[in-house]
Amino acid sequence: MRKIVLLFTLLFSTISSAQIDCEVVKEGKFKVIDNEYGDMIIQRTQNQEISFNSKTGVKVESKITWTDECSYTIVFHKVLENPKNIDLQINIEAIDSVKIIDVKNGFYSEEYMEGTYNIIFPRKLLRLD
Repeated sequence: MRKIVLLFTLLFSTISSAQIDCEVVKEGKFKVIDNEYGDMIIQRTQNQEISFNSKTGVKVESKITWTDECSYTIVFHKVLENPKNIDLQINIEAIDSVKIIDVKNGFYSEEYMEGTYNIIFPRKLLRLD
């Protein structure tokens, strides 16, 4: 009986301590599929993210800071392209936060918390490169 309890304890601690490998999504090219607002292509380096919205043509550069292995903050830096002159209503003082919650099979899931209104958007991203 002791062996069973020990085995169960070891198995449970191994499963619960398994971590997500967020290193594989810290840099690269990703796609957010959004039928309502348009797909978003994201090109990310260690401290910068460039987002392009396929529906509006808007391209935005943001600065990112990794706060731990699977979380980062994102702050708007500048608009690179806005061919339709859309009023973007960007709060330049807002700090958005992102928490990566799962990584597998060329996709990853995240919770994107918009900093102005503190609304959390669950998103699934496809790795493109």
